[in-house]
Amino acid sequence: MAAAWLVVLGGCVQSKPFVGTPVRVNATAQGPVEKGTAYHIVAAQGPAAESSLLYAEAARVVNAALGARGLYAAPNLERAKIIVEIDYGMAPPSAGDRAAVDPASTSPRRDLPGDDEIAKLRSAARGPLVKHLVLTARETKRPEDDTPPRVLWRVELTVTDLSNDLRKYLPLLAAVGIDQIGIDSGGAVTVYMRETDKTVILLKQQSQ
Repeated sequence: MAAAWLVVLGGCVQSKPFVGTPVRVNATAQGPVEKGTAYHIVAAQGPAAESSLLYAEAARVVNAALGARGLYAAPNLERAKIIVEIDYGMAPPSAGDRAAVDPASTSPRRDLPGDDEIAKLRSAARGPLVKHLVLTARETKRPEDDTPPRVLWRVELTVTDLSNDLRKYLPLLAAVGIDQIGIDSGGAVTVYMRETDKTVILLKQQSQ
């Protein structure tokens, strides 16, 4: 399982000191996940989105994460027990979630800044961005069943910072999601994850 440290928002109890990237998590579930459950991945944006290179990369990362959780990728939709919908993207945060920017990163300098510093200044001027990955598992709808498929579990994962590189964060978000699948977090919580965590590195390798 991924090594992560949990902090309940609004609380004062922290199991470990701050280490790594803070990931905001909101997980819900009807019950625990059964190991060996066969799944099929689809894009939340519809079949057209599944032809993009970014979706292919996200699907590889999520497949590896679900495999680490003990789930099994079905060879086709007909043999899947659940459908896992992938939603991902990047956007400016809402006013309530806007991240604080380090004043030191935007303070003027008397000497000429290097390329890295110029990039940081441009990012600070643009403002923070929310990178998200959302996994939603539903029952497979059978042709003879007229009722809507139940949502079995859902995991919402977000990172907010100045980076505009969504691809960089997909393995990290998925690594945090492994431990959140099939549980109810009871609301929004924050999990800290290192980019050097073995699970993150493994999922990053799977995305290539």
